[in-house]
Amino acid sequence: MAYSHPSHKRTVHCRYCYQSGHNRSSCPTLAGDIETLRIKHGDSHPKVELYDLKKAKRHKKGKERKCSFCGEKGHNRATCEDLKKQMAETLAENAVYRAAILQRMRLLGVGFGAIISSERNTNRIDQADCNSDHYRVPQVITQVNWDNINFWNTKYTYFDDDSPFFTRPLTDLHRMHPQMTGWPWDEGIIKLIMIENTASEWIGGTHWRYDDRDSFFTTVESPVPSIEPPTGWLLGGTRVIKKAYKQREIWEGSL
Repeated sequence: MAYSHPSHKRTVHCRYCYQSGHNRSSCPTLAGDIETLRIKHGDSHPKVELYDLKKAKRHKKGKERKCSFCGEKGHNRATCEDLKKQMAETLAENAVYRAAILQRMRLLGVGFGAIISSERNTNRIDQADCNSDHYRVPQVITQVNWDNINFWNTKYTYFDDDSPFFTRPLTDLHRMHPQMTGWPWDEGIIKLIMIENTASEWIGGTHWRYDDRDSFFTTVESPVPSIEPPTGWLLGGTRVIKKAYKQREIWEGSL
């Protein structure tokens, strides 16, 4: 199996005609040569018989194979219509979500270079005094994790690698490891990233973590004037959705 460059996408090569894009079993040149032999020598020619036998085995195997998504026989995950339907629905919903969240980000000035703060990142005013008051350390957004911004990513308190932003302290921009940062405190964003009941509790001040909101959410101290997502991002993210569905099964429902 060879790999094309520079994209490194996997490319199959035929061992019969040595062309790329197909293998020996689906080679049109081989199929044509076999039909020529069939016309000249009939179905009993050794090469024709072997070709027909392998083709019949592949056909039988295709009927017996079981889809790892829907569990039905006769197709695999790559050709599953149920999976394609769910992914198409998810793609359309994510496109709508991304357009809405981008509108809020632009309104708030949240993007690469914006300065934010929260109670998550603080220092003591007097480093020698353990009881000293704390101040917020301004953080600069050094990376927008566009692939993490999807309607099914509902985390808003603690983050792993699914944080929407990476930041570094304004006074230490060369820090080796970035910090994972949450969304700004904004009713529009809260309504987008949470289920309705939870969003209402946060906005209404009745959520049990409401008093700690400044640790989970950020304040935009210095916005940026413009935010442009990567090309195609607003279409919903086909690659991201394929990854999200990679191990998913039909009984789990759509995202």
